[in-house]
Amino acid sequence: MAITDAQKKATAKYVKNNYDRIEFKVPKGRKAQITEYAFSKGESTNAFLNRLINQEIGQNGDGEREKVWNLVDEPIEK
Repeated sequence: MAITDAQKKATAKYVKNNYDRIEFKVPKGRKAQITEYAFSKGESTNAFLNRLINQEIGQNGDGEREKVWNLVDEPIEK
């Protein structure tokens, strides 16, 4: 069954209202390597990058890394 224009519009609206976009740059050729690696693991590039971020800082931002980042923002006692 083909996707209708109304379904495409509804999906675009949902994505716009519920997700943030992040753009970052990698050296030429690296994007293809990342995509190929993600697909070899059975993931999309987006799923792969989100999994890595979640592993590093936690799904809700409550990982150990975030605790370290918070320490950087605290004033240093003299």
